[in-house]
Amino acid sequence: MEIRIPLFRVDEKKLVLVAGHVVPASTEEGDWAGAGLYFWDNLGNASFWLSTKRTNKHRYSIVKCWLLTRENQVLDLTEPNSVRRFLSLIALFKSSHPRVFLGVDETHKGALINTLRRWIPRWNAGNPSRFIPVFTVVKVIGYYPRAPEPFLFMQGDVQKTLPHATITAKPIYSIIDQKQLTDSTIILGDEP
Repeated sequence: MEIRIPLFRVDEKKLVLVAGHVVPASTEEGDWAGAGLYFWDNLGNASFWLSTKRTNKHRYSIVKCWLLTRENQVLDLTEPNSVRRFLSLIALFKSSHPRVFLGVDETHKGALINTLRRWIPRWNAGNPSRFIPVFTVVKVIGYYPRAPEPFLFMQGDVQKTLPHATITAKPIYSIIDQKQLTDSTIILGDEP
């Protein structure tokens, strides 16, 4: 099924993105969502990030665009069943192709995500009867403990240990295939 999601990016290369050209993507191998172009799920989260990025040397803006993709191309690491499938894929590759993870720092989610993304097409070529959808989008939750919380969310407790509403957890998307992005427009920030 096709899905359409509005996304927001804080970038100093906004004109390149708005023009529809490929923007250099992150090669992240650490604790985030692996390689790709990173986006926020809403304008408020992008505005929070923009406020941390402004300097005299760089002009950052927020670009809004639409992600058009198939549901099975999203590796949603915010959802428990999807995380279990992700972990079972790692186990499958470790048992069937032990060399796949040689030299990969498995303590970093980004390195695991990148390794799977590279190897799934090879797996599919050799195992057409056991096809695995190739993901082109990774969704994670970023935890920002220093993000300002309005009084409503801080009421009552200094340190909450039970489940509770918060705005310090923020959905983040890593887009691997930039051709899935459409209708990019600058909506906030410094002028070119």
